[in-house]
Amino acid sequence: MCADPLTLRILRATGLTRLLPPATTLDAALDRPEATSGTAGTSGAS
Repeated sequence: MCADPLTLRILRATGLTRLLPPATTLDAALDRPEATSGTAGTSGAS
């Protein structure tokens, strides 16, 4: 969750918004599948 204009600008300029897209609310951030811990495919192990 991020609303700071400078942080958002840095995320866009560095391309990190593709990896860590900012969410407008905490609920929106927690609704993302990558926000949940312990789900299949998140450990990187095959």
